[in-house]
Amino acid sequence: MQALGENLPDQQVWLRVAMPEWSQPLDTSYALANGGRWNAPGARHTLYLCADEATARVQIDKWASERFIIARDLRDDQFVAVPVQLPSEQRVADVHTEDGVRAVGLPASYPHEGGQDKAIVAWEPCQLIGDHVAELDLRGVHARSAAPTATARELELAWFPPPGAQSQVVGSTRQYAQWR
Repeated sequence: MQALGENLPDQQVWLRVAMPEWSQPLDTSYALANGGRWNAPGARHTLYLCADEATARVQIDKWASERFIIARDLRDDQFVAVPVQLPSEQRVADVHTEDGVRAVGLPASYPHEGGQDKAIVAWEPCQLIGDHVAELDLRGVHARSAAPTATARELELAWFPPPGAQSQVVGSTRQYAQWR
């Protein structure tokens, strides 16, 4: 496996989907302790971000379906989208283009195991890829969203902040009603 690196555009605004009561929505300690798709528990600090509102919406759809509710039944103030910028010159693994997905050994249909009607690829192989990406000193994984309703256009970023680097909130936090 050899990840393809790509440079993220400087000044890109990412969205962090959060709950309004979170006092520090950019805190990475939860992902460090519990893991996520691209980081095993205890492996590394990771900040999960959406590339745009469409990706944020499919993340909410995923969250709601895991709780057996319908996203349209959520309160308008249940979530917020926090606009975030990363430090400049961030090089990450490409896991969204056909070549990038192939390079890390995932099926061409990623996030699906074998086509649109198949299951979503499990976290474990993705976490191993995250370990490999970190070993290459890449700062994260820029991937197709693994939300079940996502298309190849919805992209997310699992950012592995280097020591001392911080993301920053830019602009106003928007309630779910404004981007649902």
